[in-house]
Amino acid sequence: VKYHGKIIGIFRDKQLYLCRQKIKNIDDIEILEENIIRIEELDLSNNLISDIKGIEKFSNLKYLKLDNNQVTNVEGLKHLKDLHTLYLRNNKISEIKGFENFTSLNYLDLSGNSKITEIPDSLNNIPALKTFKLWNCSIRKFSEASSKFFWMNQNYRFYSGYTQTDKIYYEKTHKNKSSSTNGLFKQFVVWVIKIRKIMKEEKFTYSEIEKFEIETTQNALWWVRTTKSFKLWLNDRAQMRITEFI
Repeated sequence: VKYHGKIIGIFRDKQLYLCRQKIKNIDDIEILEENIIRIEELDLSNNLISDIKGIEKFSNLKYLKLDNNQVTNVEGLKHLKDLHTLYLRNNKISEIKGFENFTSLNYLDLSGNSKITEIPDSLNNIPALKTFKLWNCSIRKFSEASSKFFWMNQNYRFYSGYTQTDKIYYEKTHKNKSSSTNGLFKQFVVWVIKIRKIMKEEKFTYSEIEKFEIETTQNALWWVRTTKSFKLWLNDRAQMRITEFI
Protein backbone atom coordinates (compact mmCIF):
# COMPACT_ATOMS: atom_id res chain seq x y z
CA VAL A 1 0.00 0.00 0.00
CA LYS A 2 1.44 3.38 -1.04
CA TYR A 3 0.66 7.05 -0.42
CA HIS A 4 2.31 9.59 -2.72
CA GLY A 5 4.72 6.88 -3.86
CA LYS A 6 5.81 5.90 -0.36
CA ILE A 7 5.03 2.47 1.14
CA ILE A 8 2.91 3.08 4.24
CA GLY A 9 1.39 -0.30 5.01
CA ILE A 10 0.95 -3.95 4.13
CA PHE A 11 -2.44 -5.52 3.56
CA ARG A 12 -3.00 -8.80 5.40
CA ASP A 13 -5.94 -11.00 6.34
CA LYS A 14 -8.72 -8.53 5.37
CA GLN A 15 -7.13 -5.86 7.58
CA LEU A 16 -5.27 -2.65 6.75
CA TYR A 17 -3.69 -0.38 9.36
CA LEU A 18 -2.56 3.06 8.17
CA CYS A 19 -2.21 4.98 11.44
CA ARG A 20 0.08 8.03 11.81
CA GLN A 21 1.00 8.27 8.13
CA LYS A 22 0.18 11.99 7.63
CA ILE A 23 -2.56 11.02 5.18
CA LYS A 24 -4.71 13.94 4.03
CA ASN A 25 -6.56 12.47 1.05
CA ILE A 26 -7.97 8.94 1.11
CA ASP A 27 -8.27 9.10 -2.67
CA ASP A 28 -4.46 9.20 -2.92
CA ILE A 29 -3.98 5.85 -1.15
CA GLU A 30 -2.66 3.43 -3.77
CA ILE A 31 -3.78 -0.17 -3.45
CA LEU A 32 -4.52 -2.96 -5.91
CA GLU A 33 -8.21 -3.14 -6.78
CA GLU A 34 -8.44 -6.85 -6.01
CA ASN A 35 -7.19 -6.10 -2.49
CA ILE A 36 -9.50 -3.14 -1.90
CA ILE A 37 -12.63 -5.24 -2.16
CA ARG A 38 -11.18 -7.78 0.31
CA ILE A 39 -10.57 -5.22 3.07
CA GLU A 40 -13.10 -5.45 5.90
CA GLU A 41 -11.16 -3.62 8.63
CA LEU A 42 -9.45 -0.26 8.04
CA ASP A 43 -7.68 1.92 10.61
CA LEU A 44 -6.88 5.49 9.52
CA SER A 45 -6.44 6.97 13.00
CA ASN A 46 -4.08 9.85 13.77
CA ASN A 47 -3.84 11.28 10.29
CA LEU A 48 -4.77 14.66 8.76
CA ILE A 49 -8.02 13.67 7.07
CA SER A 50 -10.79 16.28 6.84
CA ASP A 51 -12.63 15.06 3.74
CA ILE A 52 -13.40 11.34 3.60
CA LYS A 53 -13.95 11.34 -0.14
CA GLY A 54 -12.46 8.13 -1.53
CA ILE A 55 -13.53 5.91 1.37
CA GLU A 56 -16.35 4.54 -0.82
CA LYS A 57 -13.84 2.45 -2.80
CA PHE A 58 -13.44 0.28 0.34
CA SER A 59 -16.96 -0.97 -0.33
CA ASN A 60 -16.84 -4.08 1.88
CA LEU A 61 -15.72 -2.39 5.09
CA LYS A 62 -17.24 -3.66 8.32
CA TYR A 63 -14.90 -1.91 10.76
CA LEU A 64 -13.58 1.63 10.26
CA LYS A 65 -11.47 3.70 12.62
CA LEU A 66 -10.96 7.42 11.92
CA ASP A 67 -10.02 8.67 15.40
CA ASN A 68 -7.92 11.83 15.79
CA ASN A 69 -8.43 13.36 12.36
CA GLN A 70 -10.22 16.53 11.21
CA VAL A 71 -13.42 15.01 9.82
CA THR A 72 -16.43 17.37 9.85
CA ASN A 73 -19.16 15.16 8.35
CA VAL A 74 -19.83 11.55 7.31
CA GLU A 75 -21.39 12.15 3.91
CA GLY A 76 -18.75 10.00 2.19
CA LEU A 77 -19.57 6.96 4.30
CA LYS A 78 -23.13 6.48 3.05
CA HIS A 79 -22.14 3.75 0.57
CA LEU A 80 -20.61 1.50 3.25
CA LYS A 81 -23.77 -0.53 3.84
CA ASP A 82 -22.02 -3.38 5.71
CA LEU A 83 -20.32 -1.15 8.29
CA HIS A 84 -20.97 -2.37 11.84
CA THR A 85 -18.25 -0.58 13.84
CA LEU A 86 -17.31 3.10 13.39
CA TYR A 87 -14.85 5.13 15.47
CA LEU A 88 -14.77 8.91 14.93
CA ARG A 89 -13.28 10.08 18.22
CA ASN A 90 -11.66 13.51 18.45
CA ASN A 91 -12.65 14.96 15.10
CA LYS A 92 -14.49 18.19 14.21
CA ILE A 93 -18.03 16.90 13.89
CA SER A 94 -20.65 19.33 15.23
CA GLU A 95 -23.88 17.57 14.22
CA ILE A 96 -24.96 13.93 14.38
CA LYS A 97 -26.47 13.47 10.94
CA GLY A 98 -26.13 11.05 8.05
CA PHE A 99 -25.72 7.99 10.26
CA GLU A 100 -29.27 6.74 9.65
CA ASN A 101 -28.04 5.16 6.40
CA PHE A 102 -26.02 2.59 8.35
CA THR A 103 -28.68 0.00 9.15
CA SER A 104 -26.04 -2.59 10.18
CA LEU A 105 -24.15 -0.25 12.52
CA ASN A 106 -24.00 -1.56 16.09
CA TYR A 107 -21.05 0.44 17.48
CA LEU A 108 -20.61 4.20 17.04
CA ASP A 109 -18.10 6.29 18.98
CA LEU A 110 -18.19 10.09 18.54
CA SER A 111 -16.40 10.93 21.79
CA GLY A 112 -14.26 14.05 21.86
CA ASN A 113 -16.23 15.94 19.22
CA SER A 114 -16.76 18.79 21.65
CA LYS A 115 -19.10 20.82 19.41
CA ILE A 116 -21.79 18.13 19.47
CA THR A 117 -24.61 19.44 21.66
CA GLU A 118 -27.71 17.57 20.47
CA ILE A 119 -28.75 13.92 20.16
CA PRO A 120 -31.17 13.61 17.21
CA ASP A 121 -34.21 11.33 16.95
CA SER A 122 -32.80 9.95 13.69
CA LEU A 123 -30.55 7.58 15.66
CA ASN A 124 -33.66 5.48 16.20
CA ASN A 125 -33.43 4.61 12.50
CA ILE A 126 -30.33 2.52 13.23
CA PRO A 127 -31.97 -0.65 14.58
CA ALA A 128 -28.72 -2.52 15.29
CA LEU A 129 -27.08 0.27 17.35
CA LYS A 130 -26.15 -1.13 20.77
CA THR A 131 -23.12 0.96 21.73
CA PHE A 132 -23.13 4.73 21.27
CA LYS A 133 -20.54 6.98 22.92
CA LEU A 134 -20.49 10.77 23.26
CA TRP A 135 -17.86 11.13 25.97
CA ASN A 136 -16.26 14.57 26.26
CA CYS A 137 -18.92 16.14 24.07
CA SER A 138 -21.22 18.98 25.19
CA ILE A 139 -24.64 17.33 25.23
CA ARG A 140 -27.41 19.68 26.27
CA LYS A 141 -30.38 18.79 24.07
CA PHE A 142 -32.25 15.55 23.44
CA SER A 143 -35.87 14.50 23.15
CA GLU A 144 -37.83 11.74 24.81
CA ALA A 145 -37.37 9.71 21.62
CA SER A 146 -33.57 10.06 21.72
CA SER A 147 -33.18 9.92 25.51
CA LYS A 148 -32.12 6.25 25.50
CA PHE A 149 -28.93 7.29 23.68
CA PHE A 150 -28.28 9.98 26.29
CA TRP A 151 -28.36 7.40 29.10
CA MET A 152 -26.49 4.77 27.05
CA ASN A 153 -22.84 4.04 27.90
CA GLN A 154 -22.74 6.80 30.56
CA ASN A 155 -23.07 9.63 28.03
CA TYR A 156 -24.99 11.53 30.72
CA ARG A 157 -21.67 12.19 32.49
CA PHE A 158 -20.98 14.84 29.85
CA TYR A 159 -24.31 16.68 30.01
CA SER A 160 -23.79 20.44 29.71
CA GLY A 161 -27.32 21.75 30.30
CA TYR A 162 -26.73 22.91 33.87
CA THR A 163 -25.18 25.85 35.70
CA GLN A 164 -22.81 26.19 38.62
CA THR A 165 -25.80 27.33 40.68
CA ASP A 166 -27.49 23.98 39.97
CA LYS A 167 -24.45 22.16 41.36
CA ILE A 168 -24.19 24.40 44.42
CA TYR A 169 -27.86 23.97 45.35
CA TYR A 170 -27.76 20.22 44.73
CA GLU A 171 -24.71 19.67 46.93
CA LYS A 172 -26.19 21.93 49.60
CA THR A 173 -29.36 19.83 49.77
CA HIS A 174 -27.98 16.34 49.07
CA LYS A 175 -25.40 14.13 50.72
CA ASN A 176 -23.88 13.19 47.38
CA LYS A 177 -21.55 15.20 45.18
CA SER A 178 -22.72 16.28 41.74
CA SER A 179 -19.59 15.20 39.90
CA SER A 180 -16.09 13.75 40.00
CA THR A 181 -13.05 14.03 37.76
CA ASN A 182 -14.78 11.52 35.45
CA GLY A 183 -17.84 13.70 34.88
CA LEU A 184 -21.29 14.12 36.37
CA PHE A 185 -22.98 11.56 38.59
CA LYS A 186 -26.20 10.07 37.27
CA GLN A 187 -28.26 11.06 40.31
CA PHE A 188 -27.35 14.73 39.79
CA VAL A 189 -28.15 14.61 36.07
CA VAL A 190 -31.56 13.04 36.74
CA TRP A 191 -32.23 15.72 39.37
CA VAL A 192 -31.08 18.73 37.34
CA ILE A 193 -33.11 17.74 34.26
CA LYS A 194 -36.24 17.43 36.42
CA ILE A 195 -35.64 20.59 38.44
CA ARG A 196 -35.01 22.69 35.34
CA LYS A 197 -38.28 21.45 33.84
CA ILE A 198 -40.20 22.32 37.02
CA MET A 199 -38.55 25.74 37.31
CA LYS A 200 -39.61 26.53 33.76
CA GLU A 201 -43.18 25.25 34.24
CA GLU A 202 -43.78 26.87 37.63
CA LYS A 203 -41.71 29.98 36.86
CA PHE A 204 -39.39 30.36 39.83
CA THR A 205 -35.66 30.86 40.34
CA TYR A 206 -32.98 29.82 42.81
CA SER A 207 -33.10 33.37 44.19
CA GLU A 208 -36.76 32.86 45.07
CA ILE A 209 -35.99 29.48 46.65
CA GLU A 210 -33.32 31.11 48.80
CA LYS A 211 -35.55 34.04 49.75
CA PHE A 212 -38.42 31.72 50.73
CA GLU A 213 -36.22 29.44 52.83
CA ILE A 214 -34.66 32.41 54.67
CA GLU A 215 -38.04 34.03 55.35
CA THR A 216 -39.86 30.88 56.44
CA THR A 217 -37.08 28.45 57.50
CA GLN A 218 -38.98 25.84 55.47
CA ASN A 219 -37.89 23.79 52.47
CA ALA A 220 -39.01 25.03 49.07
CA LEU A 221 -38.47 21.65 47.44
CA TRP A 222 -38.95 18.05 48.39
CA TRP A 223 -36.69 16.02 46.06
CA VAL A 224 -37.80 17.64 42.79
CA ARG A 225 -41.25 18.84 43.74
CA THR A 226 -42.25 22.23 45.07
CA THR A 227 -43.70 22.08 48.58
CA LYS A 228 -47.24 23.30 49.23
CA SER A 229 -45.99 26.21 51.34
CA PHE A 230 -43.57 27.33 48.62
CA LYS A 231 -46.34 27.20 46.01
CA LEU A 232 -48.54 29.39 48.20
CA TRP A 233 -45.63 31.79 48.74
CA LEU A 234 -45.01 32.03 44.99
CA ASN A 235 -48.70 32.62 44.37
CA ASP A 236 -48.80 35.40 46.97
CA ARG A 237 -45.80 37.09 45.35
CA ALA A 238 -47.45 36.85 41.94
CA GLN A 239 -50.64 38.42 43.33
CA MET A 240 -48.61 41.21 44.91
CA ARG A 241 -46.99 42.00 41.57
CA ILE A 242 -50.40 42.18 39.90
CA THR A 243 -51.70 44.49 42.64
CA GLU A 244 -48.65 46.74 42.37
CA PHE A 245 -49.07 46.91 38.61
CA ILE A 246 -52.75 47.89 38.94
